Amino acid sequence: MTATAPEFDLAVTDRLLTTTRSVRRRLDFDREVPQSVLDDCFGVALQAATGGDLQRWRWVVIRDAEKRRKFGEVYRRSFLEMLASAEPEEAEETKPAAAEPPEDQKHHEKFNEDLAAMEKLMKSVNVLIERMGEVPVIVVPCVIGRADGDVTTSWVASQFGSVFPAVWNLQLALRTRGLGSCITAAHLEY
Repeated sequence: MTATAPEFDLAVTDRLLTTTRSVRRRLDFDREVPQSVLDDCFGVALQAATGGDLQRWRWVVIRDAEKRRKFGEVYRRSFLEMLASAEPEEAEETKPAAAEPPEDQKHHEKFNEDLAAMEKLMKSVNVLIERMGEVPVIVVPCVIGRADGDVTTSWVASQFGSVFPAVWNLQLALRTRGLGSCITAAHLEY
């Protein structure tokens, strides 16, 4: 690889790449998303690297209010079940706390920081759990083919791994157009 002058504004590019996050609480539930904007963003997504240079994925775009509402119900049901399955069992919750040695203070401070970050994340997650069906447009990336039967690990990694660069490109393209997005797979249970 030869070194050449960058053709991109590195400050802008780095800012885009390091500040694009999942948007949940700040989603604009009333903002219209024109199809032309989505088409432009899909064009950017199409340029993503994929295994074998095969774009074995498609986009399902849900604009219909009733279909979005139903999708939101599926998402909510699946996410709440997932959260419930992650809750500690009663026996774990009622265990008395062990005495804490003073030398572990830094670990407890880190735990408290992590806990605060998790609580902030859960506030954000709960917004989407409650309002997924209200977002102006839902875009679902789909992989062609099924992982049923006798498929290899490399086939699964290639098929499902190849769609994620396209999803990331889509999210970046949406961001540059002032639109927030959030990648989720909670709905896949149903």
